[in-house]
Amino acid sequence: MVQIYRALLEADGIVLGSPIYMGYVTAQTKLFMDRLFAFLRPGLNSIFPPGKKFVMVYSQGGGDDREMIHGLVQRLGRILGMQVKGIAGGNGMNDLNTVKSNNALLEEAFRLGKELVG
Repeated sequence: MVQIYRALLEADGIVLGSPIYMGYVTAQTKLFMDRLFAFLRPGLNSIFPPGKKFVMVYSQGGGDDREMIHGLVQRLGRILGMQVKGIAGGNGMNDLNTVKSNNALLEEAFRLGKELVG
């Protein structure tokens, strides 16, 4: 994790991605999020440099947990002092070609990518 922590500190932005199973991010994603606690100091002040950008990418087969994801992203961004640039994802993503045929989703992902590097 030390190497990952270093990379996260040096990065201009972070993209967190996860499928949504059972109405929440995967256990591995949750474990990663929990490990970000290392970036907090007493009083829950973040040691991330100001201005770090944050984007969430997710996919979900059934259901529609976008509001839950939105809240999770906003809370994580607030706790860690990151600028939430947005969320790309959606439900009904079981078919392999769903994303390729969703122009709005592709445009949003492209816009968020530009936000991260611009």
